[in-house]
Amino acid sequence: MPRELREIPPTLRGELIARMCVAVSTGLFDGAMNYIWNAAILQLRTKVRNFGLPIVAQIVQSDFEENDLLELQDSRLLELCLKLNLVNEDGFFFLDQCRNVRNSFSAAHPTIGKVNDREFTTFLNRCVRYALADSVSPKGVDISAFIAAVKGARFTSNQNDVWVKHACPRRTTHSAKC
Repeated sequence: MPRELREIPPTLRGELIARMCVAVSTGLFDGAMNYIWNAAILQLRTKVRNFGLPIVAQIVQSDFEENDLLELQDSRLLELCLKLNLVNEDGFFFLDQCRNVRNSFSAAHPTIGKVNDREFTTFLNRCVRYALADSVSPKGVDISAFIAAVKGARFTSNQNDVWVKHACPRRTTHSAKC
């Protein structure tokens, strides 16, 4: 478990992670699953929020505000994160599997069995690897504003730099590709 905990950025090691550790230390793996799952879901919501709710609304082609984000079921949140490329296909698969395990074996629902320390460590590893460890939180690009800008007058050097910075945050030079 220490290896997985080291992978969580210090800013995300809050109360839920502390509660998870206490639950694990007492053998309450079903409760620990709830804590790490909730931390993962909160981080995924933060990533969607950082992406930009107005841009999410454009992509899903309907109104999408903070309340919509908070009311999303975990399964729908995972689908949205996949659509926005906030998780890759592997991440979606493993997090969706964790969601199913959490629903069947955690203290959040009547359980159909018990989870042991090894099963919990696998669950923890997947939540950390695909939701918590990756601190990159890309911002979406307002497509309509981008198209309007492209159709408008020629970009100044400063305007070009702004668009490149927002569209390709990892780009370091003007000649490099996104």
